[in-house]
Amino acid sequence: MEEKLIKRQKQKRFLSFLIIFIILSITVVISLKSDYFKIKEVEVKNNNLISRDEAIILANVIGENIFFLDKNKVKTNILNNPYVKDVKINKKLPSKILLTIEEKDIKGIIRVKNYFVDIDSEGRMVHTINKFPNGKLIYLEGIDAKEYVFNEYVTSDSVKLKSIVEILKIFSYIDIKSQIEKVDVKDPYNVNIITKSGINICVGDCSNLEYKLSFAMTLLKSPELSGKKGTIDISSDGTAVFNEKR
Repeated sequence: MEEKLIKRQKQKRFLSFLIIFIILSITVVISLKSDYFKIKEVEVKNNNLISRDEAIILANVIGENIFFLDKNKVKTNILNNPYVKDVKINKKLPSKILLTIEEKDIKGIIRVKNYFVDIDSEGRMVHTINKFPNGKLIYLEGIDAKEYVFNEYVTSDSVKLKSIVEILKIFSYIDIKSQIEKVDVKDPYNVNIITKSGINICVGDCSNLEYKLSFAMTLLKSPELSGKKGTIDISSDGTAVFNEKR
């Protein structure tokens, strides 16, 4: 008799647990499908080259349930913008998404056929542009790219590519960049930097480029060169010699 009573009590407890579980499950399902957890707001951070509106349109998450959000799909959508290198997606319950954008480091511009293409710090082509962004990017001449191919290196010549990368690094310095009109990298062993003042800087190859240019910049600021045209030749040891154009 006692065993039957214990068994009956266990059955009641199990039934009670099952009913509670079913009720909770139904409550959770209803809650998850309610408007309360539908994404209503998207915050975008660290964006400059891609607009907030474009990032939100590419993400395409407004109205989706925040618990069922496919982050990989959202990331793939946003990476369709050529200027986006990576994106982190964070959920902010109950109905907000945070997109933290990592953009590509755009450093230079080249000409391909009859249009311009901007390139990143690794020497990869990023996107075509309609007009020359005068003063904003360094223009590189002597690039043998025949057509624009997204994310491809601007040249298959490893020596030239290495030179290009070194040049793009050095022009992170505003005081140097502001004085440069363009750079001719046709011959990676005889790189020619053309300044806005009409004085060209021949740096040879791009080894120790920052060291070499420090001498050239000092010479450029010299009063003796004011108003003159010519060439500054820099030797491998950093010696800079000005040859005036006659």
